[in-house]
Amino acid sequence: MWDEAELLSGDTVFRIGDMVRPEGGDVVGSVTAVISVPGGYLYSVDIRGTIKRFTERSLVRVQGDPSDPEFWLKQNSIACWSSPRPSCGTSGRPK
Repeated sequence: MWDEAELLSGDTVFRIGDMVRPEGGDVVGSVTAVISVPGGYLYSVDIRGTIKRFTERSLVRVQGDPSDPEFWLKQNSIACWSSPRPSCGTSGRPK
């Protein structure tokens, strides 16, 4: 029995409500659930109304207060400057 046991990874890095983004990504989401799995945790993250699951290693904490409009303006600016979209205009800056 003990031969098949797996090491628990201890405390989670992220908590429900934390603002995160996928590693290398430019969209921000909120952790909605923490799921214990063998060898670590999976996190359910609400990104623009869609729930996606990520491993701990594939998420980055986003600093700031999501209740402050400046927080969201900054996130939109980062997304536009890193990969311009129609909503950003031709300059790559938010409209």
